[in-house]
Amino acid sequence: MKIMNNFTGPYLKFNHSRLYPLLSQLEREGFIVGSNELSGGQTGKRSHRSFEITHRGRQQFHNLMMDTISKVGEYQKLFLHKVQAMEHLESAERLSLFAHYINFCQAHIFFLTAKIEEILRHQRHDVSPSPFDATIKIMRHMTDKWQLELDWATQLREEELAQRA
Repeated sequence: MKIMNNFTGPYLKFNHSRLYPLLSQLEREGFIVGSNELSGGQTGKRSHRSFEITHRGRQQFHNLMMDTISKVGEYQKLFLHKVQAMEHLESAERLSLFAHYINFCQAHIFFLTAKIEEILRHQRHDVSPSPFDATIKIMRHMTDKWQLELDWATQLREEELAQRA
């Protein structure tokens, strides 16, 4: 839980009331199997529950990792989680995901750039300040963020290619 909270940031926190129902659901669906173990010394024995992923769970994990069409609106955040678990994929699969995410970033940059140009072409130049100035600033900021994502994904792909060589 501590690792998950460190990764999610200051505004999203996992706690026992969120984690254990999720683990129970994964166990019911056959993706993990739980076991009880005793831990601690002679006087302070506590029950500790641990979980292991099943073959079905590995298959589901692989399907989720390779899925690039579900939850497109959340794909930027999902990709961060995928990068964290890339070690469980084959090199060709990692390269495929990197290529897809690079295209995803490029599509956002292209779209935002085209929309900015469209706004600039159609705005009235006799009105100052333009009612679209703030919108254009936000769109340029978003374009810059997508460019950073693109640069990062390209670097990940290059590192993978270097490891293959």
